[in-house]
Amino acid sequence: MTGIDVSKNASTGSDDPWATMLHSINEPSASGKFDPILGDEEIDRLMGLSSAYNDTSGKAAIAEAATIAIGLSPSMRQIADAFVETLGRSIRQGVTGLIDVGLMDLSLIRLSNGMGQLPMPSLIATLSSRQLSGFGIVIADQALAATFFDLMLGGGEVSDNLRNVIRPYSSIELKLFRKLADFVARGFQEAVGEVIKADFSIDKIETNPYLVSFGKTSENAVRLRLQILFGRRGGCIELLLPLSMFGQYESLIRSDEIETDKTDQADWRNHLVQAAAASTIGLEAVLAELKLPLRTILGFSVGQVIPLHINPQSPIWLRSGDRRLGLGSMGRSQGQIALRMNGPLTSKKMRG
Repeated sequence: MTGIDVSKNASTGSDDPWATMLHSINEPSASGKFDPILGDEEIDRLMGLSSAYNDTSGKAAIAEAATIAIGLSPSMRQIADAFVETLGRSIRQGVTGLIDVGLMDLSLIRLSNGMGQLPMPSLIATLSSRQLSGFGIVIADQALAATFFDLMLGGGEVSDNLRNVIRPYSSIELKLFRKLADFVARGFQEAVGEVIKADFSIDKIETNPYLVSFGKTSENAVRLRLQILFGRRGGCIELLLPLSMFGQYESLIRSDEIETDKTDQADWRNHLVQAAAASTIGLEAVLAELKLPLRTILGFSVGQVIPLHINPQSPIWLRSGDRRLGLGSMGRSQGQIALRMNGPLTSKKMRG
C-alpha cells in the first residue's frame, strides 16, 4: 500500500497521551487499586486539551449540582436539620456537660457501601418503627463509644492509643451503647414528627455487622452522619435508613431522580461532545491499494517498478486508522497538495 499522510503523525513515547493513559491505567493508584474510570481531566488529556478546559461542565457540573440536591427532597433536609437539634436535646436529658451536635453528611448511598467498611466488632443498633415497614440501623464509631463510655463511667480522659484499640465490648458497654442508641431514636422520632407521624425504638444491639441483614445490598438508603462532641472529645454516629422503610412516604424523602439523571447525563454528554469537537485525529490520503503474494514481495529488487494502475483523475480514499471516511480527488491549493471531497463523509471499517 502506498499512501500520502496529509497530517502530522501523532507523537510517540512519553508525549503520546494514549500511551500515558494506558500506562496510568495499568499502574495501580496510590491506594493500590485500579481505577479504569476516565475523569474529565483524563478525557481532556486524551483529546489534547488543557486540564482547565470547560471546568464548569461534565462531572464538575454534576458534583456541583449534587451538593444542592443529592437526590433527597427538602422534607428530608428539614428532618436532618431538626435531628441535629433534637438529638442534642435528647442526649442532654441523660448526660450533663457541654454537648455539641453537627451534621456531617446527608446523602443517598447503597447499603453495601454503608455496611461494607464496618470493622469487627462494631456497635450497631437496629432502629424500627411500628408505622413504617422494615428497620434501619444506628452505628457509633470507636471514638464516640470510648468517649461516651468514659463519660458515663466517670473515668479520666481516654488516650488516643486506647481509643483506637479494637476489642470485644463488655456487657456493661453494650448497655451503655443501648442508652446512647435510645437517645438517637428519641431524637430522630421527634425530628421525623415534623413530616411523618411515626415512632422509633431500638430493637436489639449487635456487634457483628455480618449478622445484620435489613435490606438488599443494592438498595438505596438515606445516610445521616452526625458528629457528637462532649466538650473537646467525641466522635460520629451514623443512621442508615433504607428507602423501602418509608413505603408510601418515600416520595417525601427522595426527590424526582428521573429529572436529575437526565440533567447529569446531559452534562456528561455535552462535555464529551465538546472535548471530541476540540480534538484532532490523523488522516491519510490513500492513492492506491493492491494485494500481492508474499512470494512476489520477497522477490522485490532495487529499481523494480510496481504498477498502481491509476491516473491523475483516479479517486483517492480519505482514511483515519482502519476506517474509510470518503472519496476525493487530488489537486493543488496555495502551492500545496490538496484533496477535494467528492461526497459526504462516512465511516466504514476497512476489510482485510
